[in-house]
Amino acid sequence: MKIGILGCGITGLGLGYFLAKTPHDFTILEKRPEVGGELMNTEVIDGFTFNTGGEHLIWSDKKELVKILLEALGDNYFERHRNTKIYHKGALVTYPFEHGLKDLPPKVSFRCMLSFLKNYYNQKFYKVEEPKNVYEWCYATFGSGLSREHLIPVNRNWWKLNPKQLSISLVKRIPQPTVEEIIKSWLGEETVGLKPQATFYYPKIGGSLAIAKSLTNLIPKERIKLNEEVVFIEKADKKTDKWLVHTDKSIYEFDKIISTLPLKTLGRIVDGVDKNIKKDLKKLRVNSLAVVLVALNKELKNNYSWINFGTNDVLMNRISFPKNYSEFNCPEGKDFITAEVTYRRRKKNNIEERVIKNLVDTGFIKREDIAFTKIAYNKNAYPVPDIYSAENIDRIRKHFIDKGLILVGRFGSMDYINMDKCIEKAKEVIEKLNEGV
Repeated sequence: MKIGILGCGITGLGLGYFLAKTPHDFTILEKRPEVGGELMNTEVIDGFTFNTGGEHLIWSDKKELVKILLEALGDNYFERHRNTKIYHKGALVTYPFEHGLKDLPPKVSFRCMLSFLKNYYNQKFYKVEEPKNVYEWCYATFGSGLSREHLIPVNRNWWKLNPKQLSISLVKRIPQPTVEEIIKSWLGEETVGLKPQATFYYPKIGGSLAIAKSLTNLIPKERIKLNEEVVFIEKADKKTDKWLVHTDKSIYEFDKIISTLPLKTLGRIVDGVDKNIKKDLKKLRVNSLAVVLVALNKELKNNYSWINFGTNDVLMNRISFPKNYSEFNCPEGKDFITAEVTYRRRKKNNIEERVIKNLVDTGFIKREDIAFTKIAYNKNAYPVPDIYSAENIDRIRKHFIDKGLILVGRFGSMDYINMDKCIEKAKEVIEKLNEGV
């Protein structure tokens, strides 16, 4: 079987990795000059390793997925233990927030705990309505205290959307500690939230792009075609169901096509897409991401992994400390922070200066220590799991699947998943192909 893979991000590379173990012939088509897709690009600027799509760490609740990536990296990785905080009203709170109630002012901490326990009691002994969106789920699961203090603001800030419009499907991404863990952490006992992420791995050299590049070493080089943009897809022969894929350089014939391209992009280049589906595709929301590199002339001397933000007075969603992932990420005696800012449609104004102000105002840096800054923009970063998407995405996917296309990946299927899940979905797709499904 001759298979065409559209896109050479982490999902496309995962597909290539598993297909290389089969007798199938395949070609991966990528419009960019480098593998890794939009979000795993890395630049080295004056010795600073700048992951322009944000920091990507290797972790998973499934050890076999981690093993694949680590074996690909060889000895080019460090094992790290998470030290993450949430910046909340001038204080650093233990991450996840539900494990950090002890770090809050006593009155706030007590209010959060009391509303959580009251809500837990109601859920346990009374029949309550099923929550219909993230807003209702937060209140139903954690009570008004935790919801108002953190969960509602952080979701609004990250998704740029009222949580009442966010689909209940998103809650699978939200850490959900047990009642015992919350009580223990409130009493001051050490608890670990989101345990699979507590230990993570990161390349010694090369940043996020090293993860993608390492997978290419396990895929025959002739299978990957870079600098080739797919511009049109059509059926070659209705009798055989073969496909013709037109790029800006050539034409390929395939028996099967697996697309990791954003669904909106796919809708523009596939022949015969229903006009109503095209209208539906336009309504799908996607958040873009600006990443700011703030290079410093001195070491910060902290051991933070990253800090999350969730308040309206701070532009940033998250800041990371890449030197704590690998000392090779910047020159000796220096340091840097990468700040992530989500937005939709239009770029925010003066992002670099606003990020610097936020970092200075929150006490993470001093303005005089800044060596330089650099900003990168990523059009497609996070598919927004809003209510519209939840109600219509299956119908949109079915339209392409009925045509004979296979959809996979964060944007290929409009599914908000991490790197490990992208690899897992790729594995499932190839297993089904081998079974003839």
